[in-house]
Amino acid sequence: DGPGISQSDILVINKTDLAPYVNASIEVMDHYSKLMRPGKPFLFTNCMTGEGILELAELIQEMALFDRIPHKATK
Repeated sequence: DGPGISQSDILVINKTDLAPYVNASIEVMDHYSKLMRPGKPFLFTNCMTGEGILELAELIQEMALFDRIPHKATK
């Protein structure tokens, strides 16, 4: 259990499609992520298929330390 699990702003668990091939359990990872990161966000992604990427982008925007100013088109 490294500092990334407990101290990162967002924990991203990628390549979930490979879990069965390396005897990893998504359910176990979910359980320990909740245990080690009470109240902190984490999500599962698969960059190859795009699963979870939109949710990750939205979470990053929500948690950004700066205000987002909408871009206005100029004519």
